[in-house]
Amino acid sequence: MTPLIEVRGLRKVYTRTHWWQKRPPFLALDNVDLAIQSGQTMALVGESGSGKTTLAMCLVGLEPPDAGEIWFEGKNLLAPGANKRAKVGSEIQLVFQDSAGALSPRMSAAQIIEEPLLICRRGSSKERSELVLEMMGQVGLSPTWKDRLPHQFSGGQRQRLAIARALVLKPKLVILDEALTGLDLSIQGQIMNLLLDLQELEGLSYLYISHNLELAAQVAHEMGVIYQGRIVERASPSEFFSHPHHPHTQALLASMPLRLTYSAHGGG
Repeated sequence: MTPLIEVRGLRKVYTRTHWWQKRPPFLALDNVDLAIQSGQTMALVGESGSGKTTLAMCLVGLEPPDAGEIWFEGKNLLAPGANKRAKVGSEIQLVFQDSAGALSPRMSAAQIIEEPLLICRRGSSKERSELVLEMMGQVGLSPTWKDRLPHQFSGGQRQRLAIARALVLKPKLVILDEALTGLDLSIQGQIMNLLLDLQELEGLSYLYISHNLELAAQVAHEMGVIYQGRIVERASPSEFFSHPHHPHTQALLASMPLRLTYSAHGGG
């Protein structure tokens, strides 16, 4: 089966040159390979600076990789002369960790959700307004809150707002970059259940990026570990926790306060 998205040999190098100082280049991604099937979730875990966010930025086109291929529904988005990135832009969406920083403080909830529709010239004004209210209800926000500003929402509600904005274009892949980090445990559970419900309802695929192994295990069909810009391990959640192979994976598991019994997709 052809994956929804497949990354082959992705490489990203940052040059760190200032007028007063020249530093060695930083290799953020080093020959990264991964694949996600339609309707599935891959959880990618790793420490700060391991390359997780750089990978997310490359996948949505916010950072240009220096080498490699990104295939989406069988098409190479990075092929020379191809303008496929623009055509699939609405089908790959990113939800950041800091919802407060990602949402304009001067825009109402309705305007925030509607903005992607305006950019992509989707629907009439009436159709957009109806879809905005539908999306608010779908993510558990009261449509009566449509005129509220971001600061009038709680942290969990802002994250729901960010998710509604990401989903309004009906994407096929949603990248969640530490999207539950910093939320209270009860709110984490609510958002996680929301994501799983939406996945079942819409057939969404997720790339769930986190440093939290326990959260990752609860949403993943497959887990991967990224270390120093390379994906060093990929396995099902049950195999990941019972038979880790790479030393860094073993170290991550050993650092957990308790060895969890994962209970996500088919786990026990």
